[in-house]
Amino acid sequence: MKIGVLGGSFDPPHNGHLFVAKELLKQKAVEKIILMPVFKHPFGKQVTQAKHRLAMTKLLDNENIIASDMELKKEGLSYSTDTLRALKNQFPKDDFAWIMGEDQLKDFKKWKGWKEIKEKFGLMVVPRKLAVSSSEIRKRIKMGKDIADLVPKEVKSYIMKHNLYA
Repeated sequence: MKIGVLGGSFDPPHNGHLFVAKELLKQKAVEKIILMPVFKHPFGKQVTQAKHRLAMTKLLDNENIIASDMELKKEGLSYSTDTLRALKNQFPKDDFAWIMGEDQLKDFKKWKGWKEIKEKFGLMVVPRKLAVSSSEIRKRIKMGKDIADLVPKEVKSYIMKHNLYA
């Protein structure tokens, strides 16, 4: 089975993440998508508590999209290459590819094990068609603006219930 791994902070997960996952599935580029929230961002970016980011990401789960806590359980820095290796060891019959937005491509050669990702696993670069980002969502919440057009309603409810990003 061909499985795409979409990593990120998911702080919060948004319609852009969902669009990418659904589009790759629709195009049959992959058969499943694993959403992989990081515990600690490798470039030092501050993130919301892991339990909240995982809970929100799990709200995107369906038959072919699955949120994983693999990197969160490590409770430290995670590198995409290590995650892909661990997945391949756990599921040797499956093929994995890393999914990234085109905006991340410029820094890809700074990643640990970038050559291994590209050569051994594969890289799926997706265009940023939706002008939505987690930082924009957090900014809107701080300003008291609505985010209903940027996140699934379940994610919005979770954010409001737990008073995140205010």
